[in-house]
Amino acid sequence: MKTNTVSPGNKLIIAGILIALIGVWVTWLALQNPSTGLTLQTNEQQVEIIASSQASTHVPAGRLRAISAPTDSISLQLNTLDFIEDPHSVPSYADMNEFFQRQQQLHRILQSPTVTLTVESNQGQLSQYLIHPIARTLADLPFVFWFQLVVSGLGFLLGCWIWVLRPHDIGARLFGLLNCMYPAFAFSAAIYSTRDIALEAVFFRTLMLINTAGAYLFGCALMALFLSYPKQLIPRRSLILILVVFVPWYILDMFQLLPDPSLGGDLPITLEMLLAIVFAIWQWFANRKDPMARAALRWFAVSVLTSCGLFVFLVQSSELIGIQLGLSQGYAFGFFLLMNVGLALGLRRYHLFDLDEWAFKILYWMAAALALIALDALFLFKISPAMSLGLATLICGLLWLPARGLVQRLIMPQRKMKESELFKNIIEVSFAASEHERAQRWRNLFQQLFNPLKIEELTHSETTDVAIREYGLGLILPATTSVPALQLEYPWQGRKLFSSRDVTLASQLLALMRQADQGRLAYDQGVAEERGRIARDLHDDLGARLLSGLHQQNIDQTRDSIRQSIAEIRVIVSGLSGSRLTLAVILFEIRHEIDQRLDAAGITLEWTLESIDLDVVVDYSIYKHYLSMIRELISNIIKHAQATKVHIEVLSQHGRLISTITDNGQGIPSETIKTAHTGHGLANLYRRIESIHGNISIQSTSQGVSVQFDIPLQLKK
Repeated sequence: MKTNTVSPGNKLIIAGILIALIGVWVTWLALQNPSTGLTLQTNEQQVEIIASSQASTHVPAGRLRAISAPTDSISLQLNTLDFIEDPHSVPSYADMNEFFQRQQQLHRILQSPTVTLTVESNQGQLSQYLIHPIARTLADLPFVFWFQLVVSGLGFLLGCWIWVLRPHDIGARLFGLLNCMYPAFAFSAAIYSTRDIALEAVFFRTLMLINTAGAYLFGCALMALFLSYPKQLIPRRSLILILVVFVPWYILDMFQLLPDPSLGGDLPITLEMLLAIVFAIWQWFANRKDPMARAALRWFAVSVLTSCGLFVFLVQSSELIGIQLGLSQGYAFGFFLLMNVGLALGLRRYHLFDLDEWAFKILYWMAAALALIALDALFLFKISPAMSLGLATLICGLLWLPARGLVQRLIMPQRKMKESELFKNIIEVSFAASEHERAQRWRNLFQQLFNPLKIEELTHSETTDVAIREYGLGLILPATTSVPALQLEYPWQGRKLFSSRDVTLASQLLALMRQADQGRLAYDQGVAEERGRIARDLHDDLGARLLSGLHQQNIDQTRDSIRQSIAEIRVIVSGLSGSRLTLAVILFEIRHEIDQRLDAAGITLEWTLESIDLDVVVDYSIYKHYLSMIRELISNIIKHAQATKVHIEVLSQHGRLISTITDNGQGIPSETIKTAHTGHGLANLYRRIESIHGNISIQSTSQGVSVQFDIPLQLKK
């Protein structure tokens, strides 16, 4: 079996070479028309000379009345009908035949080596000028000629691109056929619409027939496309009925068997356009459960209304009802390129999720503009132009603009949740009591936002960012530390696709969720640390004191342990309540406690305060360690020092609290001081002082022990 080895890229290159060769041939045909060197403009019933590039004779500006060939004694009075772009715009077939007859006569005159121009000046004086027609050059071809060649060539290549990528798809085939007709009617029109006064009649008529045939087949292919894509509305064999209707119509026009030319040139093309729109609406309802198809159809509708619609209704239909808008048919062919781009995007289904909302906006403005034009034309028959335009604008503003919101809500549903509500929902999700509840709240949030037909959890997600899948049918949400990855499918119950706006919204929510997770984790970590600290305080301080009091033989020592335990309980309860105490309260409480303990042990207390701001507020994490250190030092003095007097001096300098505790006891062995960091006796003091970034020094003599330590009044964050 023989296979096709030509790649899509090579096919597209072949198509490019083919259209380029045809373009060169068309350009060569356009150059066969002799050039007068005149720049002409039609104005009402007059033909005016704007400029002249004749090297031998200067022809001044004025009204061109007649043209003649002295050698053949041929003279012809000129009128504006001699310069029309499309022969179908004449009132009757008799006028069309007369037009071609005059074109033949003018062409014969221009073949003469010398041509006489009769020009009327602005003062009404008639003058004759001899010119010598020369062969046309590329510089003589106007911009509109190249414009028609370029846009139709690009449209042809765009159609070939879709065709070679999807050669077996009926939609791609019809789109390719449609675009093959684009150069047929545009290339032929480029030659006769940019002619220099006249073309040979048979050649002109042939070009007109090619142009008309191309336009007919273009419309037929467009109707067939809407009947076949995205969904086959009628059997493929039935598509031949389109040709059964319009091919005979074309033959009737070709043999001039219709009442007038507009019924053969303008009416069928307008009808094809209207039927294409009807078939597009039919597709819309037939694909109401397929959001991908609907997104493509939105772009089809945009393409038709902004391209074919503008061309047909502003050029063809305006001539059909006798309204002259002054829009050049050559430039109007550019509308079809817009259609080709839109249809290509729909057929390729590429980024329709981004184009979906733009489609509605373009349709909205197009509908508003057409409504304004229609109302203005309706009122123009009864009132002045200025009042007509003002009244039409007022009606559009009062009726259409409010209706636009309703239409947009029906076609393009949007989220209705405010930013404050979104933030509240994110916080509620993050701080839910359990992972299951967080996952459920996360699902509910996106159910409210996008109303998808299906939401499922993903056990594994390869992406860390929000991503669109299947051309907008699905949306992937990556997991965070607290919620699982989700896949959403068919938003708004399948009525639209996910768009880049939805990705932005979901990404913002994901970022908020991650920030909320960090806050919750920090909160959980803080709670865990606080619980650990309270557990340590209860075990190390309160538990140790109660256990010690339980084994005391002396009732006074037992009472002392109980008093210390009660004091510890007050401090821990203060910490649990989040209280921050002033230095005045802290120092008063500890002095009162020390005074009672030393007095019960028969020891005298001397207390000195210097340069202290008693209104300074101290956090629990600082004053808890401070009180525990002083209590432990006093306990050691009572148990081991055999002292009779204790002097405590407290002062503050540069944000630090300096405390010195001196007794007149028997002192501490130097070896005990050296091993204080690793031993059991004073190790707690060093551990506590290090935890709050303080300093401690211990000095012992035969007259007693002096312990000085300083702590910060505020811990650095």
